[in-house]
Amino acid sequence: MRRVIVECLVDTAGNPDVSKYKLQRAFDKNGPFTTVGAITYTGSPIITFNDFSARTDQYSYYYRVITVDSCSNDVLISNLGRTILLTGQPDFNLVNELKWNFYEEWLGNVSKYSLFRSVDGLWSPTPIATMNNGILDYNDDVAALYLYPNYSGKFCYRIEAYEGSGNTYGFTDTSVSNIFCLIQEPHLFIPSAFTPSGKNPVFKPEFIYIEAKNYFFVVFNRWGQRIYETRIPGEGWDGTYDGKIAPEGTYVYSVRIFGTNGQEIEKSGSVTLLR
Repeated sequence: MRRVIVECLVDTAGNPDVSKYKLQRAFDKNGPFTTVGAITYTGSPIITFNDFSARTDQYSYYYRVITVDSCSNDVLISNLGRTILLTGQPDFNLVNELKWNFYEEWLGNVSKYSLFRSVDGLWSPTPIATMNNGILDYNDDVAALYLYPNYSGKFCYRIEAYEGSGNTYGFTDTSVSNIFCLIQEPHLFIPSAFTPSGKNPVFKPEFIYIEAKNYFFVVFNRWGQRIYETRIPGEGWDGTYDGKIAPEGTYVYSVRIFGTNGQEIEKSGSVTLLR
């Protein structure tokens, strides 16, 4: 469920004339603001709003709180708070490009941003990177993760902003962005030669981030006869046909895969069998 949780510290000293607090939201700091929630005054200095109508994966919002007195008059307006919108895109070179906006407007400003990542739903307990205030982008190199063949290539991220010192009320706060997910493109590598009796005894495509159920690989000889096929990723041709050793020479292959991002890749070419 997408929502924005807005936690506020309000001054309740002196038994103020307050009947309720209203939460207002806008796309721009200058408004127009729309009321999206209200909480009855209880005397607690901590109030928490839940904004279920926010589209957290599309927009960064400005929020403010309005104090309403016993006569239903709007009497005080709080400072603004701006949410963090995290976005990005995958690059074909196994890098995920991420960017976000400033958090606004803490009394102590932002001291740093921390970036957290999950791989196939498993979150790292510690940030993969920490950036000083003013840095609003990061390139996450995920090339090392291709060594894990069962990974689907789905990466999710979140940014946490931390308030610096200088808050006159003596505390520091934290703001968490939306969770942004992306899927890396499938990658396909096919050797140009193989030697059944050598160090490279099986001819097969190598790949990452594919959907196994949509895999198809076939090999033909020079006369167009189909001599090998498989729909099982990881299996390959061992250089035989009908139980006999296939002669040295050039063969034609075709491979079709679907990436976990839905992208289809079809590739045909030739391979040299060496004896």
